[in-house]
Amino acid sequence: MSLLSNAELRDAFRQKEAAGHHDYGAEHRREEREQATVNLLKAEAEERRAERYEESRYRKGSLRWTRATFVVSLITMAAVIYYALVAVRQHNAMTKQVTEMREANRLTRVAQERTTEVVAAENRAWLGVKAVNIETGVGQPITATLIVGNSGKVPAINVRMRGRCAWPDASPENPPVPSQERPAFVALPNSEQKFVCLTDKRLTAEDLQALLTGRAHFVYAGSFEYTDRFGGTHHTRFCSYTDARTKGVSECPVGNNAD
Repeated sequence: MSLLSNAELRDAFRQKEAAGHHDYGAEHRREEREQATVNLLKAEAEERRAERYEESRYRKGSLRWTRATFVVSLITMAAVIYYALVAVRQHNAMTKQVTEMREANRLTRVAQERTTEVVAAENRAWLGVKAVNIETGVGQPITATLIVGNSGKVPAINVRMRGRCAWPDASPENPPVPSQERPAFVALPNSEQKFVCLTDKRLTAEDLQALLTGRAHFVYAGSFEYTDRFGGTHHTRFCSYTDARTKGVSECPVGNNAD
């Protein structure tokens, strides 16, 4: 084996040293690249953490805002419901008051009307037949005098009287229909009015005997219609006949009423 000269050894050592320097530079550059990669990864990680942090803050803020909005909505809804209930109660109370007022007004009107009716009934005009006087005689017509009185407290106004007397074709059960109307008049309270009715036929002795025995009847029937200051329209119907049983004048079984 041959020995290297000093020059060759120096050259070999230099080449090896140069190669070592070359390897150290490459390793250094590799380490720098790795460090740069690590730094880049750290930066990306920091950026992602920052993004997540911001996103978390945004979500938390949005959640707080949503909760606040929800709470405000609940409060607003509760307030609306409360005021709606208050309005309904007020409306119901007002409706009840209006109904009670209307009912009170109705009762007041009814009371006033009844009071007016009572006053009118107690103070109205009342026309009624007080008596029927009949005069008979042979050779004379039958003369009937109707006496009408106002027993009320106010005058009877615009009194219209219809009457008719008849014999022997009339009966108490089938009185004659009033046909003749007298002129209207006013009947003062506690006053009397007289109406005379004559038959067309004069009596004979036989006719008079028929009246006295009840084989024939003289009937006087009619009606009154009148008003008073209370505004009501009233009617009085009358019917009287010669009654052989009482030897006087009696009321017919029909045709006597007043309102």
